[in-house]
Amino acid sequence: MSKLYPKSNLIRGFAITFFLTRLDHDGLYVMYEVGHLEFPSSLAQLPVSTNLKNLNILLLVCHVFWKFCKKSDIPSIMQQRRRTSVKLTDLIDLTDPTKGENIHARELQNLEVGAEQ
Repeated sequence: MSKLYPKSNLIRGFAITFFLTRLDHDGLYVMYEVGHLEFPSSLAQLPVSTNLKNLNILLLVCHVFWKFCKKSDIPSIMQQRRRTSVKLTDLIDLTDPTKGENIHARELQNLEVGAEQ
């Protein structure tokens, strides 16, 4: 039993990439790239980017969405498999070198206190 999430896309500059995110197992999400489009940076380039290849990519993205993105028959299973994401502030704390030194200093102090007892 898997669930597909259509909400995944990446927009960088004038490009967009469409992904299909699937919850395969307990807390394991897999992303499939469905299509990638480059958009014109000006109106002068609009006729060049409107071509059959880009239209086919948009049709493929729509087809995949309507074929695979369906509501689960058993929503309770999907809720059980879902995991909360790591907070961005926690990730920033992990990569902050000044906070990392403090963490190591605290760990050493805890070890020293534990050894004395």
